[in-house]
Amino acid sequence: MFCCYSALFAQTASLQRSHFDMNVGIGRRAYINSHEGVKKGMASINYVQKINNVFYLKTGFDAMYWDVTYDATTGKGYLLTSTSYEHFAYAWFLGGEIVMNKVVFQGGMSKYLYFKHLPQYDVNYFSKIGFKYLITPRLNVGFFLKAHSYEADYMDFGIGIKL
Repeated sequence: MFCCYSALFAQTASLQRSHFDMNVGIGRRAYINSHEGVKKGMASINYVQKINNVFYLKTGFDAMYWDVTYDATTGKGYLLTSTSYEHFAYAWFLGGEIVMNKVVFQGGMSKYLYFKHLPQYDVNYFSKIGFKYLITPRLNVGFFLKAHSYEADYMDFGIGIKL
């Protein structure tokens, strides 16, 4: 029964092998109690290991960018757990993908390698969940939610390419 289900939803538009991929996305996060916000971006490069035609394991490197950093004298840039003193942060990602024809669902956790954040928050990791649509076997567009523990950070819209 499962093999028939797998064959039915096998990835007809995706690469049928393990591969590397690169993705970039941009999103916006509002300041606390404000209509103003900060633009946030993420770029990633990953190795994607094929388990079968539906399931893939994924690991790689994420780089995040904030266009505004936190200024302690004015309080500008305060974003709760995602408040950053610097424009960049870096993390290692581990997760998986479920492929159903041209739609790929992805989820996983990232451990920060570098993130200069407020000391009152113990921020060592974040989760990413979302989906991407395969325009071609190598090109996709996606929508992802990044969250720190209980707090949604931002949603990003992006584009990716399989190498």
